[in-house]
Order: sequence, then C-alpha cells, then structure tokens
Amino acid sequence: MEQKSETNQENRALSKAYDHVLRQKRMNESLIKWSLNYSDLLKANDSGMGFTLYLL
Repeated sequence: MEQKSETNQENRALSKAYDHVLRQKRMNESLIKWSLNYSDLLKANDSGMGFTLYLL
C-alpha cells in the first residue's frame, strides 16, 4: 500500500515539473515572438518613405 502512495507522489512531482517546463517554453516562445515583432515595428518606423535621395 505504501509503495503505491510513493509512486503516486513521484508521478505527481514529475508531472508538475513537466508542466513547469512546458509553461517556461511557452513563455520563452511568446517573448521571442514579441521581441521580433517589436524589432520589425521599430525598423518600419525608422525606414520612413523607403528611399534615399543622394545629392551630387
């Protein structure tokens, strides 16, 4: 009886650790996506009209 209880606790701990890793992975993916989108937005704002006039 006691061995089943220990096994259940070990399974719960493993599941909890796995869930934690998945949450961190999702958070990292979200931060990377936001960062890339923000970078693209900054580039778009800095680019202006998209051409450069050179005077000789």
